[in-house]
Amino acid sequence: MTRSKERLRAGTRPTGPWLRRYVVTENVTRALPVSHEKARVEWEPITEATGQRGRRDIRTGTSARPSEVTLHWGPPVIGKETVLARQVRMDTDAVSEQETVDESVRNKQIEVEGYPAAPVRSVVGSLCDQP
Repeated sequence: MTRSKERLRAGTRPTGPWLRRYVVTENVTRALPVSHEKARVEWEPITEATGQRGRRDIRTGTSARPSEVTLHWGPPVIGKETVLARQVRMDTDAVSEQETVDESVRNKQIEVEGYPAAPVRSVVGSLCDQP
């Protein structure tokens, strides 16, 4: 029969801090000044002065050409660029401390039963007789 016992081995495992980089998406709202032109058609009644001019346009053929109006507007333009914002580095300092651990260990015991004067062998191997 063998007798065994548990021994507590306590030590440290090397671990350390790390930096983790991840992306967070956020909505950005900006108010932009935009401008555009509106076309407005105006109707004027014919008067004596405008009637003379209108007759002249008919004789020269200028009123037969289509009239074009160019409208200008500035739509919002969106672009994205990646810019450097901040550099991050981590420095570490070694700090040594004493920490106490507490754990239970089991120790097997052997007893002799039923024979009152049985010889018992000690840990070092000598024979001890009990009276």
